[in-house]
Amino acid sequence: MQATENTTTVNNISGNELLTFIERIENVEERIGGLQDDKKCVYAESKSRGFEPKIIKKIVQIRKRNKIELEEEQELMDIYTLALGMNNEE
Repeated sequence: MQATENTTTVNNISGNELLTFIERIENVEERIGGLQDDKKCVYAESKSRGFEPKIIKKIVQIRKRNKIELEEEQELMDIYTLALGMNNEE
């Protein structure tokens, strides 16, 4: 869509301004789609080099989180696995 379409102002809402925002969002979504394709290619390349993409994805997620959050999660994981008898200290 182009901003040259016939738009009007209704209830103080400018059709041209609204269309501009919509086109910007569409443009960003298009770029995001391209970046998603790029990301898939990187994972495929890592796999072809012998790395496990599932593990790489987990590491990427971990690196996004802060240290305190990770420590709290690990503590709960330890408590829960201990309560279930899943600890390796037997």
